[in-house]
Amino acid sequence: MFPGLPEVAELQLLFAQYNLMYFGGAIPSHRIAYNARFANLAGRVTYKPPLIELSPKHLAGKSDELRETLLHEMIHAWLHALGQNPGHTAKFKKKMREIGLRSIYH
Repeated sequence: MFPGLPEVAELQLLFAQYNLMYFGGAIPSHRIAYNARFANLAGRVTYKPPLIELSPKHLAGKSDELRETLLHEMIHAWLHALGQNPGHTAKFKKKMREIGLRSIYH
């Protein structure tokens, strides 16, 4: 669909793998999609409906950045699932460090 990017089905598998590896399966299922309209952001999460959108413009050919952006959005979803503030809080930043992410900006 988008050159230089994994298919959505592969992203769904990555979500499931990362959910087990880093979050103990605590994140409810989210649909993963590309959003070609994103001009100023690499990713976004919504909770109703549960959706993680990624920017093909920003992430094409950048597998490391795609992984980091997906994980970043998953941390938001994880905190939300725990009933905690899903913003860039101290807990968010702690989880980022545990996973090995470098920056809250993506």
